[in-house]
Amino acid sequence: MKTVDRRTLVRGAGWAVPSVVVSTAAPAYAASSCTPSLEAPASANYNWGLPYEKRESATTTDQTFLFYGWINLANLPADAQITSIRYEYWIQQRDEGATTNGVSGANGPGAFDPGNRYSSLKNSCKISYSSISSCSYRGLTGPLSHPTGSSYKPNGGVASRIFTTGTSSAGVTAAWQDHTFRLLNNRTATTKAWQFTFTGDPTVATSLLKSDPATGCKSLPREQSTPQFTVKYANVPLPPNSVRTIYLDRTAYVTYTSGGRTYQLDSYWGNTYLCDSSGSQGGVNRC
Repeated sequence: MKTVDRRTLVRGAGWAVPSVVVSTAAPAYAASSCTPSLEAPASANYNWGLPYEKRESATTTDQTFLFYGWINLANLPADAQITSIRYEYWIQQRDEGATTNGVSGANGPGAFDPGNRYSSLKNSCKISYSSISSCSYRGLTGPLSHPTGSSYKPNGGVASRIFTTGTSSAGVTAAWQDHTFRLLNNRTATTKAWQFTFTGDPTVATSLLKSDPATGCKSLPREQSTPQFTVKYANVPLPPNSVRTIYLDRTAYVTYTSGGRTYQLDSYWGNTYLCDSSGSQGGVNRC
């Protein structure tokens, strides 16, 4: 797999080389030289709402979290049919009951799930700890939109039909779950987390596959982007620098059939720091 050449597209962002795993033991293709590959770049932007000149007098802030991912899927066998396609974010759960620096609640680390009382989506996203009664969205109506929040916009800032039409959806698929995040230097940390999943329509994805005239291998047009998900939090207690951090894990999954068998490609996209703006004064960080 070729290394993605967009590591410095967002200034201040830390990109890492994604990994690809074929989950099902795949035999050598007897009638094809196709070697499937999946790349899954991602963007995340958390604005802690801390203009430096106002921090001395502020007691609360308005914060915004937006994120999206995109996939590059190439060299599937000529008879391949995509059966599932999704992009999953795991996000460190902010605990409103935690005490930091003697101040109780709401100021970090992590990010509130969209059902939290501070969230702009609390009326449409119903979450009570691990119970999720509603928090699913379709198409490109708020809180989903074409990607706008990064200096790089995949496919010119147009979300793919794979993730915006047919049976596609996006929403919170888990909350208050123990999740082990991949940290730096091969370390891990287990914290409570919420999961957000962009689920694509496999029929649409299959219809977009293009065959290489020379090899017969099938690929998607590059940069099939999810929509951008945006959630705002109003009047959140001021977070001290020490807790302005968020753990993130981001992975794309594609399952396809070929020759009567099923295969899965996994691609993880990491970062070289942990969505951490605690050392900066502006309060905006990208990872």
